[in-house]
Amino acid sequence: MTVFSAPLIFHLFEIVSQKVHGTPFGGISPSRICIFGTRMDYKTLHFHQEHFLAPFVELGYVMSNSEKALEYKTITNGVIGLGVILDGNAYIKERGQWTTIPRFSIFGMSDKSYQIKLSAAYKEISVGFKPYYFNLFVKEGLNEFTKGKVIDAESVFGRDALHRLFEKVRNEPSQQLLATYFSDFFQRQFLSKKTNQKVLFATKMIYQDDANKVDDIAQKLNVSTTTVRNLFKHHIGVSPKELIKITRTHRALNYQKKQVQTLTELGLQLGYFDQSHFIREFKAIVGVSPKTYFKSEKLAFDFYNYGRWLSDNFAE
Repeated sequence: MTVFSAPLIFHLFEIVSQKVHGTPFGGISPSRICIFGTRMDYKTLHFHQEHFLAPFVELGYVMSNSEKALEYKTITNGVIGLGVILDGNAYIKERGQWTTIPRFSIFGMSDKSYQIKLSAAYKEISVGFKPYYFNLFVKEGLNEFTKGKVIDAESVFGRDALHRLFEKVRNEPSQQLLATYFSDFFQRQFLSKKTNQKVLFATKMIYQDDANKVDDIAQKLNVSTTTVRNLFKHHIGVSPKELIKITRTHRALNYQKKQVQTLTELGLQLGYFDQSHFIREFKAIVGVSPKTYFKSEKLAFDFYNYGRWLSDNFAE
């Protein structure tokens, strides 16, 4: 999530829109929700057919936290994007220390959980890209944006271009114009019209749960596993194995406690044939074992409904 805070929050609004409003993210209206006692106002950005960005974007939103500061923990959901902090401050905890997230930031995919803090009177606007497509807008390979690095976007897109975007969007109330401004910004950054069909096919396999091993992808593409890994490293930013791990863990987290019969059954449904492998991967990302996680009413409820956890929910 964005990780910057944005992609970390992306999954929250995706879940809220589907479970509270009952519609896909792109179809919900401006709304107000209360998360962990903190009121949050958000509006979705609708990228329509006439927008250059429409084929590339997974989702976008404007979010504000007007009442009080909020601290939470969550994990990335495989989205890479650009976040622009309009008001207030955001922080990410790294090696036990809080680090300020830049006003313009890019957050790469990671297979670890993160702790984020938002100030009171916080507001941001963010756009998240479908797997692979962010690669079409940056000169560097996406391996430069991985492992949860918080990247100052000025070093990628340039200070002047981002500040011009900021001045346009800061006080703009129209969602349609906001989408247009972001679409125009990225159209000017577009580097390549040629897409790598092998990478697109491979990522679709993973997100549609059609691949549980790198061998599955290599066989479908008729290439070596080494070729698959190299393609992912450059175009996606993480290895195919890491992306599979991220997506499977998200599927596990979206089970409610009452849906989990046994860990063995859950592991099998997620494509694990070795329960110890499932437990090891889950704990590495979430921080606790699946047994501990699903025994906790609070942990399972919070992520299933909100896409994140209060920072103290993991306390012993």
